[in-house]
Amino acid sequence: RKTGWEVVGVDIVPDILKSVPDNVSKRVSDVTTQPSSRMGQFDIGYAAFLVHLLSRRQKWAFYRSCASLIRPSGLVICLTASEQDLKRRTISHYFPSSVEIDLKRYDSISSNCAMLRNAGFSPISIESIVLGGPHRDVNIEYYKNKRFSILRLVPKREFARGLERMIQDLEKKRLRRPRVWARTLIIAKRQN
Repeated sequence: RKTGWEVVGVDIVPDILKSVPDNVSKRVSDVTTQPSSRMGQFDIGYAAFLVHLLSRRQKWAFYRSCASLIRPSGLVICLTASEQDLKRRTISHYFPSSVEIDLKRYDSISSNCAMLRNAGFSPISIESIVLGGPHRDVNIEYYKNKRFSILRLVPKREFARGLERMIQDLEKKRLRRPRVWARTLIIAKRQN
């Protein structure tokens, strides 16, 4: 906590909050419903790797919840993925069905913007973020343990084949496709 600033980390999974710094207030909560005691008390709401895990009904509720917690002229920043982002991931190369599965989980950027507008926000910026380079720092355990939620949805046989190919390519110190981490950042301002 800094003077003049309060940061609150909210997640539905207690283990996620273990990685949050000690100077951040932590709360395990349903992200689609927020306490009325905090209404209009925040300048910024930030959601990373969240909205694709919510049903459409939950997304609407989440964006409305943000609107009630964020002051007028405050911002909501949402890190999500576009169709192009999903197709260019390394995970999509080794586990091809992940693209179609994720296209059903991720609403389009325009759909997210429409939900934000209906919740009382005005989208002001849509930024594409692409980071990439050689795949030398891959933690294969993340894949083996299905740390990425999409890997739990890929057919078992495809998962085994894709993991085997990935391990072979890592042993050669070269994945068949360069590492690409691509996401889309939506920044929206709360209407007065």
